[in-house]
Amino acid sequence: MAKKNVKELETIRKNIKICENQEKILLKEQKELERKERSHRLIVRGALLEKHLKEPLIITDDDVTKLLEFIFKQEPVEELLNKLLDYRKDVIVHATPGIWAD
Repeated sequence: MAKKNVKELETIRKNIKICENQEKILLKEQKELERKERSHRLIVRGALLEKHLKEPLIITDDDVTKLLEFIFKQEPVEELLNKLLDYRKDVIVHATPGIWAD
């Protein structure tokens, strides 16, 4: 009976080790996916910003920072951003209809 318990315990430990390794692999894959999603988002949003700059090759990063700070300090922009954020949070929770219908 004791040998059976020892073998069963060894099997359980092996299974635990396998599960721990699978968890590590899945966590690594999740981090990689999140990194790729972030990189894609940064590239897309940077391209969207550049599309609206009249001469992006001569505007510096500091210029863009100042421009964005100015834009986002405007009350209507801040209100729209807050409205968009509220809508997106609500969509995540409730899947509500579109914001642009207002």
